[in-house]
Amino acid sequence: MARFDKYLDILHKKLLGRFSVPFWSPRYSAHMIMDTSMPATLGYFATMLYNPNNVAVEASPITTVLELEAGKQLCKLLGFRLASKTTVYGFGDKPGEPTIEPDYGPDQISAWGHITSGGTVANIEALWAARNLKFYPLALRNAMRSDEELHYLEDKFKLRTCNTDKEQNLISKTMKEITAWELLNIRVDDILDIPRRLYEEHNISPATLQRSMDKHGIQNVGQATMVENYAKYGETIKPMKVLFSSTNHYSWPKACALTGIGSENMIPIPVDDNARIDLKELQKVLTHCKDNEVPVCAVIGIVGSTEEGAVDEIGALDIRMDINHSFYSIRHCDSVTIDPHKSGYVPYAAGALCYRNEKMRHLLTWSSPYISRDNEPESIGIYGVEGSKPGAAAAAVWLSNCVIGEALFTSSMFSAHWAAIQTEGKGYKNEFKVVPFNKLPGENPGESTEEIQKDIRKYIHGKENKEILASPTALNLLKRLGSDLTINCFAVNFKVGKDDKVWNKDVEMANRLNSSVVKRMTSVYPLQDPTDIEFFLTSTEFRQSVYQKCADTFKKCLDLEIESGVDLFVLRNVVMSPYTTTDRFLDTLVDAFGKIVDDEIGRLIPFSDPAHAKTHRFLVQGSTENSASVYLIYLPRFFMANSSNQLIISAILDSESQEKRRQLPDCRFFLETSEEMTFSDLVESTDLKATLVWGKIKEDRAEEDKNMNATASSMSTVINQSLRATHREKEYPERMPFYIYGSGRENEGVHISHILLKAPNTMLCADRLTITLKNESNEKKQQLHDSLARGCVAVTNKPERLWQPLTNGQSIFTPAEDVDVLIFKDWEADKDALKGKQTDETRESKALFVAKLSGFKSVYSESKELNDNGRHGRRWDLKKNDWVVVEGGDGPSGLYQNWLKHLHDAQR
Repeated sequence: MARFDKYLDILHKKLLGRFSVPFWSPRYSAHMIMDTSMPATLGYFATMLYNPNNVAVEASPITTVLELEAGKQLCKLLGFRLASKTTVYGFGDKPGEPTIEPDYGPDQISAWGHITSGGTVANIEALWAARNLKFYPLALRNAMRSDEELHYLEDKFKLRTCNTDKEQNLISKTMKEITAWELLNIRVDDILDIPRRLYEEHNISPATLQRSMDKHGIQNVGQATMVENYAKYGETIKPMKVLFSSTNHYSWPKACALTGIGSENMIPIPVDDNARIDLKELQKVLTHCKDNEVPVCAVIGIVGSTEEGAVDEIGALDIRMDINHSFYSIRHCDSVTIDPHKSGYVPYAAGALCYRNEKMRHLLTWSSPYISRDNEPESIGIYGVEGSKPGAAAAAVWLSNCVIGEALFTSSMFSAHWAAIQTEGKGYKNEFKVVPFNKLPGENPGESTEEIQKDIRKYIHGKENKEILASPTALNLLKRLGSDLTINCFAVNFKVGKDDKVWNKDVEMANRLNSSVVKRMTSVYPLQDPTDIEFFLTSTEFRQSVYQKCADTFKKCLDLEIESGVDLFVLRNVVMSPYTTTDRFLDTLVDAFGKIVDDEIGRLIPFSDPAHAKTHRFLVQGSTENSASVYLIYLPRFFMANSSNQLIISAILDSESQEKRRQLPDCRFFLETSEEMTFSDLVESTDLKATLVWGKIKEDRAEEDKNMNATASSMSTVINQSLRATHREKEYPERMPFYIYGSGRENEGVHISHILLKAPNTMLCADRLTITLKNESNEKKQQLHDSLARGCVAVTNKPERLWQPLTNGQSIFTPAEDVDVLIFKDWEADKDALKGKQTDETRESKALFVAKLSGFKSVYSESKELNDNGRHGRRWDLKKNDWVVVEGGDGPSGLYQNWLKHLHDAQR
């Protein structure tokens, strides 16, 4: 018992009780998690003591029934029809009052649902069923070919095709007449009715049908064999497609892979500006598939996307106020996955899958559907992906559905605050704006939203709930705000400059601000007390490849540029608690958010303002023999506006500094400006007072403690190329290019610096290299000398695209190697000449010079500072009220090691 008491105390007091995230608190508005409901918690707790396993009815006689009852509740909630005269609880006007379904007649299709461990499993199972459904008629056709047991039905059994006659009636064909393409497009309910028809019209018993499907069914033979069999008869079955919005949940690629469809056969449909699937684009794809006889396995609609809370127009209604019609249209879907462990306030893990036609579930078994199941116990485990699963989850869902709530009002209230956040009179030092992803009523990108914001502040801000509920104007306004459900996406932008401030245009700077804000409003770090966090938020990313025009529209609303195609970091608040608006507590949360935003903008200004003065640092390249001429290679940072240029300057270094370089040939030298200055002033300078810093070549910068005063004169710019996102390329180059400069003379050599075309990247420089021309002549040497003096481009044979992203310290050159290079005048002008498959002779014919570089004894490589966005490797320390460098690494691995250390310490 002593050991038990010790570890129970560790678990409760030192771990869970101290560091668990307070999902129950109105302060929490991050992920779709909240305190579970009392009915769900008690239902789960009471049932888990008996540990029933819903894999078989013998192991869970009560909870199997509860799971089937919970399935009925969810089906009814979705608008599916239950079997005639079915009794279901949870929909009556009074507690314990049942609802009885009408008598729909003997041929009415009825629904069925069951509990899964989550949405991912439910999605996999739904696609598995859809795939099996699609192949069922094809398998039946094979079962009726010559020499098969059911061959005599080949010219007797008919199926309705999707083709119509002149009177628009569906055309029926025998299995002998029907084509593979027509079989792939039989209506769902007609497919599911095949076993009944075979029994009633032709006396084919379930056992006989099962015997035939065991031989030909997709579950047994697999897709490849099915396709091969039809190819023998001259019919081609193309790979079937799955269509869904480009913002699809990560479970769908898994589902496509596991069902054998393959994720390459997913067709992402672009989304509109509201992140809903674009119906016009969907229609185009469906028409293309139809015209080219490409089978479509499933079209996935989302009623509440994970990231944005967007509701696809299930009923094809393109009106913001008609979201309810999309919910109403769910009843026409063939299957629906739903998560009670999210907006159902049920403990994890409890997802669900519901079929409009209950016969769908038999497609996942290895037995034929029974014609009658009267008085037979039904084991749910045979119908899904999972075998063993807790009966407690089913009990929790059932009991919760019988008793309870909603949070849409709170979500709209949050949206009202994001849309018209109050910044005046708050003491903020910086000017910023919060822009909701969902546009305000009547809003267009680039147009003022001042009038609607005034109305929000007048009728909603600062008002108690009872005042808002009593105001038709306020309620009408709330109905038009926010996302389709309870997820609000938004982002912050800020103004830069000293006098005439303008909105920041740089997406990466906005990303840094928003990521810094959310890092301060979350709790994942060891020894971080969650009670110190005033407001919890989470985030997502609008990837340009996924959101496309939708992301561009949102960027425009934020006054950000769209040319770079940089992905956009977005904040999210997920509303689960109905209590956040009580006593204007929401105002407190928004104020806490505003203070953090203002503080982070103050920290970001030095990074985001190109005119902000700072000290600058150069790598010194060049010969130390008979010349004071050097090249100063600027050490840039991608994500620092006043340092984001690749700059190479030729200069004269003072004699004492050059003498020091001669005395210490094994050291690396850097030049740092003595005073802070803007980058533009630096470029315009012809003379510079600086500090010369040096250290052993293998030493890092932290050990460079030797320095002396220095001056650089006769400064002239050789290369000055912006590294801002709008100037970068979308892809890494196939071969690694370098700026190459110098004289090329034997005692001076040439120098190179890696062209930074895409982030992340590595600053890679080498100096005093020997260059050897192919087909060398005196004329060629002079031409090379003139070109190097102006600076040009050397494209190596190093495969940059395959190697990127490079790591800090990764070896690229070895001292003894010779590197083949093609020398061109300018990267922008000549890069297209290198694209595509070409022979070496073709590439060489386009170059100014063909040469070899050797003598890689002094190579400088650095990527950490170049790629530092100011937050990599740092965490917010609540006690120090500052960002601190992480010891032992950042990211999932480092975080795990931090927690593991704390766990070990707690046991001592």
